[in-house]
Amino acid sequence: MSALKALLAVSLIASVLMFIGPYKTNLKESKKIALNHQDGSSNLLVKEAYYSDNFPLYGACFATFSSTDPYIYIPSIIYDFLLYRLNVDGVDYRTSPIHDYQLRVKKIKKLSDVNITLLTEGNQPYTITIKPSQYTRYIKEDGEYEVLIVPSEYTNTYSISTQALSSYNIEFDPETDTTYIQEKKKN
Repeated sequence: MSALKALLAVSLIASVLMFIGPYKTNLKESKKIALNHQDGSSNLLVKEAYYSDNFPLYGACFATFSSTDPYIYIPSIIYDFLLYRLNVDGVDYRTSPIHDYQLRVKKIKKLSDVNITLLTEGNQPYTITIKPSQYTRYIKEDGEYEVLIVPSEYTNTYSISTQALSSYNIEFDPETDTTYIQEKKKN
C-alpha cells in the first residue's frame, strides 16, 4: 500500500509541476516594453536601422507600424545602395520592369536580417530583428520571393509592416497613447 501512496504522491507532484511549469515559463518570457513616441504623435523614435550588421538603412528618425501595408520603407538614396550591397553579397536579384521598385530573388538564403533599434519610454535602445522570411513573400506563379523593402521619398518617418514583425506582439493602449512590444516565445 505504501508503494501505491508513493506512486500517487509522485504522480500528484508531476501533475502540479506540469501545470505550474508552463506558467513559470511564460513568466520568464520577455517582458512587454513601452516604446517612446514623438510628442503628440504615433511616430516611434528610431535610433538606427541596419541591413546585416553594418549597412545603415536609416537612423535618428521616426517609424510607424502598419497593419495594412506589407512593406518596410527606407530612404530612396539608401535603396540604391542596398541594391549595390546585394550585389556585393552575391544575392541574385532582379527588379521588375512592370512595377516600380519590385525587387525579386529566387532564394532568400543570402539575404541578411534587418535590425531596427527603437527607443523605449526610458530612452533605452530596444532592437527588433526582422528575418528575411519575414520581409519577403513568395510569389508562387513566378517561383520567386518579393523583397518587401521599398524606397520612400519621406526623409524622417518610415512605415514598418506588422507582417514583418511577426515574431513580436505589438499592442497599442489608446488610454495612455502607448505602444508596447514584446518578443514572442520561441518554440
